[in-house]
Amino acid sequence: MTGFFEDMVDTENTRFYALCFPSRGERHHQQNPIRDLAAAWDASKALVCLKEKTTNESTQKEKDLRSTILNTVLFYQSALILTPGHKMNATMLDSKALNEPSNIAHSALMILASMGASELSLFPEYSPPIWIDGLVQGILAMQRPDGAFCVTFGNNGPVDSNVYPGIEFYPGEAMVALMEAYKEVPPFKLADSTRNQIVPAMERAFVFYSDLYQQGNAAINYNIWQIQAFSRLFHVLLHHDNFKKAEPIASYVLNLCEGVITSKAWKYELARGQSFYPNLDTVEIACGLDALADGIGVAKALYDSRLESFRIRAKDAVYFLEWSHDQVPTDVSVGRGGLGYGGVLVLEQRLDVTGHALSALSKLQ
Repeated sequence: MTGFFEDMVDTENTRFYALCFPSRGERHHQQNPIRDLAAAWDASKALVCLKEKTTNESTQKEKDLRSTILNTVLFYQSALILTPGHKMNATMLDSKALNEPSNIAHSALMILASMGASELSLFPEYSPPIWIDGLVQGILAMQRPDGAFCVTFGNNGPVDSNVYPGIEFYPGEAMVALMEAYKEVPPFKLADSTRNQIVPAMERAFVFYSDLYQQGNAAINYNIWQIQAFSRLFHVLLHHDNFKKAEPIASYVLNLCEGVITSKAWKYELARGQSFYPNLDTVEIACGLDALADGIGVAKALYDSRLESFRIRAKDAVYFLEWSHDQVPTDVSVGRGGLGYGGVLVLEQRLDVTGHALSALSKLQ
């Protein structure tokens, strides 16, 4: 999969192609800033994982991949502006540069891609990604007193209407970014006044988003990013020996995981083996496994009785992804190592789907 990411680098401008068509030998760019930044983040996770496992010298393709991660971040860094009506240091990505309304998910993926690049030491020590602090402030400024995050910057409509569009994805992505920024990766460091706001903001968010889930108004995609966000909060609270606050968050995360593995695709098709694989959407399994990998970490920390069932379902998912991975013909010039949307006929391979699978595998090491 890392090799697929390397092959999806446009060496002329060191930017990522978004998808490719193996049967035609074609690679294409796509206007989608969130997925573009997500590709940089996912690629960084792959390289961090490989760095931990090998001492071999970098190949030219790996060097190109590193350059593409950094170049992607710097491309969007040039589009940062102050948020309207908020603190002087709160920033966002400019809607004009994005060619779409700027929202907290754009800020989130910019944070995550920048954190990934920082973990790979792609920034010089004298030039850390100081813009992360402003992006964090921009997201925090979008939180309502009840814990919900407004989604789109500069929205003049009612506040309530700015909470629910994209609620399955955007606030969860924003909260993952807040928790990743909270970790701090040298040489990057948040201002203390910024960092100290993150955990209280996440605790307020937990009340709103867990209540929404309990009301039964959330689709399965809601679970994916919520698991990833609140599993990170759980580990921070546990690290600070605050089990009283950590326990209900863990319960929420594990219930969300059960929602994933009892969904139709996971329970009635994936679990029944290879004869059912052609019926599955690879993106659903890859995204679910990306979240379940974090849920396994929570269950393991608590010695929860559901840990074994989560592990069994995760193995089922890995077997399926390996099968899907191998459906690409061996003689194609592009697409090997990647994943598309599923089925036995490989029409296209995508960085976003492959990225979720790669992220999951890096966490299951």
